[in-house]
Amino acid sequence: MTEANPLVIVGAGHAGFQLALALRQNHYDGSIKLVNNEPYAPYQRPPLSKAYLKGDGNLAPLVFRPKAFFSEQRIELIPAKAEAIDRGKKKIRLSAGAELQYGHLVLAVGARNRELRSPHEEGCIHYIRTLAETARLKERLLSARHVTVVGAGFIGLEFASTARLKGLTVDVIELGQRLMERAVTPEISQFFLRRHERSGVNFHFGTEVAGIERGGGDGRYTIALGEYIGHRRLRGVSDALRDQARQNRVCSECNGSGPLSRRAPCRERCTLSEPAVVLERSRKR
Repeated sequence: MTEANPLVIVGAGHAGFQLALALRQNHYDGSIKLVNNEPYAPYQRPPLSKAYLKGDGNLAPLVFRPKAFFSEQRIELIPAKAEAIDRGKKKIRLSAGAELQYGHLVLAVGARNRELRSPHEEGCIHYIRTLAETARLKERLLSARHVTVVGAGFIGLEFASTARLKGLTVDVIELGQRLMERAVTPEISQFFLRRHERSGVNFHFGTEVAGIERGGGDGRYTIALGEYIGHRRLRGVSDALRDQARQNRVCSECNGSGPLSRRAPCRERCTLSEPAVVLERSRKR
């Protein structure tokens, strides 16, 4: 792969970083460009809901490698957001209008939070996915007294445990009938339920968020709950797959290209067929 046609990796999480590292470890000598829409060196996300929230906010333990490592390994970090793919010209359009040529393109964009919509979103709703989001939440916890967690999956429970250690009152709202329902057996769910209840966490199963209202001028909010009735389980707040390859379907039927957020008409039936584009997803927690 020449400098003019580099291997471009979009996404600097576990999958993107590990791919770049493995290529160099296996003596790949071509140009590698790692597109990262955050201003930091690539870092681990799992500790955000655990050690980072509990600790002093030091970034050093989170990063995979210091920035000097990427220079030494000739892995160019590009702090920008990829917004569109031009398959014909083998280019991606970056934020601020810049373009980047590629020989091979890897989409390692991972997952994003399924967002809750509320007129009070800026005041009371927080997410744990990026360092910036978690830093804002960490600061807010200094003055909070009561937190509500939507979703009793791994990340929700990790945060609930951290919040209890900080002395906060914690309620967990879960659409399913038990915690970590999609990932573990009923026996394991019951074991962790007892552990969390002993620490003081309150659970509300079979329950969905019906609305969020401001409770007054003292920073409090009221969450209206509703009973969940139905057989189709909605995907959790914490894991709406950012599958840009499917949102920007590339196939012989639709010949999809353009904005990464666009969904082509044949979304349900076509498959990725561009040999120069690879979808990579990390399942590390």
